[in-house]
Formats: sequence, structure tokens, C-alpha cells
Amino acid sequence: RLLQQGDGNYAFASQHGTDNLLRVKQLGDRNNSAVCQQGTNQQAFVKQKGNGNSASILQGF
Repeated sequence: RLLQQGDGNYAFASQHGTDNLLRVKQLGDRNNSAVCQQGTNQQAFVKQKGNGNSASILQGF
């Protein structure tokens, strides 16, 4: 019974650890995707806003 209980604990610990790793990795992938997408949107917005400012300045001159 002790060995069987120990095997059960080991299996539970291993399965729990795998679930945690998969969850952390999945959260990490989602975070990276969100950060990359947000960064791209910000870059595009800044670039577009910068072009708009340049056009306004050139037009003002």
C-alpha cells in the first residue's frame, strides 16, 4: 500500500508538473503574441502619426 500510494503521488506530481509547465508555456506564448502585436500596433500608429506630422509641417512651410 505504501508503494502504491507512493506511485500514485509520483504520478500526480508528474502530471501536475506537466500541466503547470504547459500552462506557463501557453501563457508565455500568449503574452509574447500580445506584446508583439501591441508593439507592432504602436509602431504602426507612431509611424503613421509621424508621417501625418511631417505632411502637416511640410504643408505649413
